[in-house]
Order: sequence, then C-alpha cells, then structure tokens
Amino acid sequence: MLLGMADPLPPFPTAQDLIRPDGKVVIDDLLEVLRLSRAELALALDLPEEALSERSRLETPETQRRLRDLIEVLVQVVPWTGSFSEAYAWVSTRPLPSFGGRTAADLLREDRVETVASYVFRVAQGGYA
Repeated sequence: MLLGMADPLPPFPTAQDLIRPDGKVVIDDLLEVLRLSRAELALALDLPEEALSERSRLETPETQRRLRDLIEVLVQVVPWTGSFSEAYAWVSTRPLPSFGGRTAADLLREDRVETVASYVFRVAQGGYA
C-alpha cells in the first residue's frame, strides 16, 4: 500500500446480505449494521418489541414486510450517507419538505414505502425533492 493511501472502504451491505433467499430478514445482521437494539428498531417501526424478539412474531408477514421496506429504503440512501447507520439516521430524523416535514420513517410507518422509494430515487438523481 502507498503511504498516505487509506484502505478502500468495504462494500456496503446489500439487501441480499440482510434478507435470506426465502425472503426473511436476518434481524441480527440488520441490528448490527444499524447499531440498534431490538427495542430501538421496534419503536422506529411502530412494532411491539416482542415482534423483533420472539421468533413466531418476527416471522409474521407484517413484521417481515416492515423490515424489508426499511431495508429497501436504506439500501437506496447508503451511497450518499456513507453507512447503514447514517442512512438510518437520515431516514429517521430528516424532515422531508415534500411531505410536510414528516420523515421517511414516518411515511414507512404509514405503509408508504413506494412514496419514500420514489422520493429517495429523485433525490439520488439530483432532482428536486
């Protein structure tokens, strides 16, 4: 390695890294990349904590859908935020002017993943948000 040159950044996790081939989210891996506890993620998704800690509840279609929706948006945001944890911070705290100051997380809790994904795509393309 040349002096002064940093090691290249590791590639960002992809949806395939966090979702098994059967469509189930690997919750421990997701929590690790987000640096969150189960309780924090459950609160963010408007789910009871048991939905992320009890296997039978974790595997319900509703819980899995909410987790996959979050991952879908995070994967789109990571390239311009730099990490999954920063992408999560953006999704959870950045007010979106087009939506009356609500955050992407607010919209995800309203089951509006397509709206959020479209918004993020426009921003990524340099369009007006």
